[in-house]
Amino acid sequence: MSEHHTVAKTAKEAFSEKGLAHVAEVIAEVEQHTSAEVRVSILDERPFEDGGLPLDKLALKEFSRLGMHKTKGQNGILLYILFEEHKYYICGDKGINDRVDPNTWEDVAATLKSHFKEG
Repeated sequence: MSEHHTVAKTAKEAFSEKGLAHVAEVIAEVEQHTSAEVRVSILDERPFEDGGLPLDKLALKEFSRLGMHKTKGQNGILLYILFEEHKYYICGDKGINDRVDPNTWEDVAATLKSHFKEG
């Protein structure tokens, strides 16, 4: 007997309300125990007007649009996800990057990659 898995075509199909609620809980816990301000931005596809921008520039544009560069301690963190492309980028502001070991972002990226692979 074989299992049939449907492939989610949109982020809304891929991320259940329960899953998103769990992400929100984890973010709230991180923010409660650190000075970090964390946001997650999930787009189904690359914005048409930004089609030629590299992923890091798109993420930085979103970081700015969300006003995360204005946090009190320059402690904003953004997880930017382009669902259709299966790509993500983690932005940390200066206050975070000055205090966090650069390997931390690689560890976070590796964890995210394994979770995305598992579905």
